[in-house]
Amino acid sequence: MNKFKRFYYNIRRHLSNLRYHTRKFLRLPRDVDFKYVDLVFENCNCVRIPSTMIHFLLIDDIRKDIWTNYSQQYIETTYCKKFEIRLDIKSLDILTSFQDSSDDQRSSFKHHLEVYKDITHVAVKPTKGKEIYIATPYDTKDEFSDVNLLQETLFEEDYFTISCKEN
Repeated sequence: MNKFKRFYYNIRRHLSNLRYHTRKFLRLPRDVDFKYVDLVFENCNCVRIPSTMIHFLLIDDIRKDIWTNYSQQYIETTYCKKFEIRLDIKSLDILTSFQDSSDDQRSSFKHHLEVYKDITHVAVKPTKGKEIYIATPYDTKDEFSDVNLLQETLFEEDYFTISCKEN
């Protein structure tokens, strides 16, 4: 390695260490490694939640299926066995992709959680890299039902938790 590269990487390492120890000394929160999380509903409506409103996120036991159909189309599906997200209560005011204005309550995030249980996918956008799109556990009574029997929403005073877990 030439001298310039070595010098550059030494400076970069020292600045990174200085930043880490300064944040630790001042007890500042760690940087977040993702920009936002999208929750996608059964009707393709979605809500984008910024990382500042997310208290906790768990996507556990991620798996991938690869298959072809009768038309020989290559299909790849990523899904998880357990999903849980804890959000700030203020995130209920976020507009969904179907809301035209703030007075359209039928497609609001708050209304959707109160009336429906139909989160099908979660998309996480890392700070660096492309968006990760994962199907959440989903089960219904019959093929015509939109209610996810595996989804639970628990409201607390300052936050609420949405979870889906396969049995």
